[in-house]
Amino acid sequence: MEEVEQSLSETGFLVQSCTFPTIEQLRQAEAVVCMDFQTLQQIVQMVPQDAPNPMLYGAGMTDSLVIALENGQVQTLAVWSEYAMGYVAVQQAAAAAQNQKVKDYQLAISVV
Repeated sequence: MEEVEQSLSETGFLVQSCTFPTIEQLRQAEAVVCMDFQTLQQIVQMVPQDAPNPMLYGAGMTDSLVIALENGQVQTLAVWSEYAMGYVAVQQAAAAAQNQKVKDYQLAISVV
């Protein structure tokens, strides 16, 4: 998250970091970036569907977030394959259990 804040600050945006924004902070914000889907889901529920601000960006894929994306409440989501994540985790756990070297793996992420 620090990299996101730094990049936005360098581009000229005023960045405020908080654990969970109040409704007043959401009304004043131009954009909100959530790196976990639970917080993003809560914010989507707090902001009226027809509200012009804030633009919401986040990570994760749930049915409610996909609906919010389709409705225009969420502008962009970073998503990944839960199946691939589980497969790689099991593969790495098996390798570790056999005292084999566990290879680094980068999970593919798509932005929608």
